[in-house]
Amino acid sequence: GKSSFLRNLALQTAGDGSEGTVLYFSFEEDTESTVVELVNTYVGEELTTPSRDYNNLTTITEYYRTGSGQYMKAGAERNFRDREAIFMKDYIESGRLRIFDNDFSSNELVEVIKYMAKSLTVKAVFIDYVQLLYKEGNRLQRNEELKEIAKDLRQTAKALKLPIVLAAQLN
Repeated sequence: GKSSFLRNLALQTAGDGSEGTVLYFSFEEDTESTVVELVNTYVGEELTTPSRDYNNLTTITEYYRTGSGQYMKAGAERNFRDREAIFMKDYIESGRLRIFDNDFSSNELVEVIKYMAKSLTVKAVFIDYVQLLYKEGNRLQRNEELKEIAKDLRQTAKALKLPIVLAAQLN
């Protein structure tokens, strides 16, 4: 649920009509998987012929892998291709939504955010998910390390006057 919520929020922010770029850092999934999830959300339609083995995500992944819409419902492939093309043009190619799946330390992440904010108009940063971040040179217990990471990101957000949204799994 947390990743779905974060992707939806990032899509809404990127597509709200205001100037700027949304930065989406995924420490849980690679860029390709994140794009498949975002396309699925953006298309917002049940594409798959009812099956135990396929759902929208596996159908879209298969489409990207083979170019075949064989698991799509009749008439869904054309609508999917049209919506997917709009998404790619308006969000990815335009740079309104930039996805990163690098294995940054929290120190490196802060530097990347600062650098991007200097070179672009960044309207928001989304990080999925904070527990996979680590702090270089850390000698703290994990809960204290996460507290320090959150403080560093909060200071960055305040200094740049930029919303930074973190997804976390609480247990």
